[in-house]
Amino acid sequence: FPHYFKVPLVLIWATISCAELNCRYSSVPLRTSATQVLTQVYKPSKYVGNTRLVVNPDNYDVLKTINPMESSAANRDFCAAGCDYTAYVTFSDSSLRKAIFPGSHRNNYLDVDFESLVLDGTSSKSIDNYGLAIPTGGLDIERIDIMYTPLAWQGFHNRLPQVIASWSAAYGEESPGPPPTLSSHTMTYDFKFTLPRSQNICDIQVSLTLAMAIESAVLQTLTCDEKLALPP
Repeated sequence: FPHYFKVPLVLIWATISCAELNCRYSSVPLRTSATQVLTQVYKPSKYVGNTRLVVNPDNYDVLKTINPMESSAANRDFCAAGCDYTAYVTFSDSSLRKAIFPGSHRNNYLDVDFESLVLDGTSSKSIDNYGLAIPTGGLDIERIDIMYTPLAWQGFHNRLPQVIASWSAAYGEESPGPPPTLSSHTMTYDFKFTLPRSQNICDIQVSLTLAMAIESAVLQTLTCDEKLALPP
């Protein structure tokens, strides 16, 4: 159902080929290349009309409504087929808006791996189109980046999305180079929980709310802000 009515919109449309990008596991970067030809984002189209809910992954109140793992989530069907890609849209005033594409190359949100047919360039399952319309506030579009953000309903504030295709008003379609090599850092932190005697610790559900709260507290501690720091 429409969520916005008769507003200035921009249509973001992209083609993504898993055969070209070598989709294998959700935890493995895709094989981007400056010479890729199938995976691309097209010139955006502006118009006035209606559009459905736009999910900004930075807005936790909206993000939690699309969690397909939660039966009570208001929009849990949004990611029923997975949510693996996100558009980063830069406007003429340099503001950035993020919007998650519904859908993925996986069968459904429960699959972590991709089926073998997505790597077969002769199979229709290897390539798909993704589109969404987002409000512009009347601003022009300067740049669009399509990001690989597997299982996006989990949030990706604690991971680095991968650019897989881009378009800019200055240069048109752009192809990214190879994915960057990232170094891993590990930090161990102990947390104490007080539970009633009747509570079985195995019954505790680590929700997105709890996970994000812990991550936020740890990251705030690293800023050395005494007002935000965790107790010793």
